Amino acid sequence: MELDEIWLWYCEHRLGKELENIPPETFSPDDVLERLWVFLPMFTGRHDAIEATKYSKRFDGEADGALSYLATENETDGWDKMSAGAWRVLQERLTYCLIVICANKYEKVDVIDRLPAGLDRKEQSNALLLKYLLGHGRTVDRKVLPVSKPGTAPAFPPDMKLRKQ
Repeated sequence: MELDEIWLWYCEHRLGKELENIPPETFSPDDVLERLWVFLPMFTGRHDAIEATKYSKRFDGEADGALSYLATENETDGWDKMSAGAWRVLQERLTYCLIVICANKYEKVDVIDRLPAGLDRKEQSNALLLKYLLGHGRTVDRKVLPVSKPGTAPAFPPDMKLRKQ
């Protein structure tokens, strides 16, 4: 299975049916932002350390593994063991996706995404996170992201494990 198909597996597994027979539910940019917003508090307690960690693609695999864990377990409780580098990758991907979604909202796009009908709100949030962070979010155009101010926090080695404060 390709990484950008994990969200499909997640939806099928949660619904217990093949997706071909399930009508889609549409989501506006506001709907998607609302579903993804629930993940932002996970980054809050780690914000300074994440910002002080240099972005590196070598942590893509660890970040992808954390998202795969979310798909199989429907939980993020194992994410406390992730390194600062993996948290930085996830933050960059999520920030990029939020910027793209906001740009679509600004352009008054009515429907930005679809998911199979029947998922509860948490499952919708998880499915959208998987869809975005393992899909187009993996190809972050870093030029559109806010630039971190050097010296705002001490530099953290990217391999350092970050636990929520």
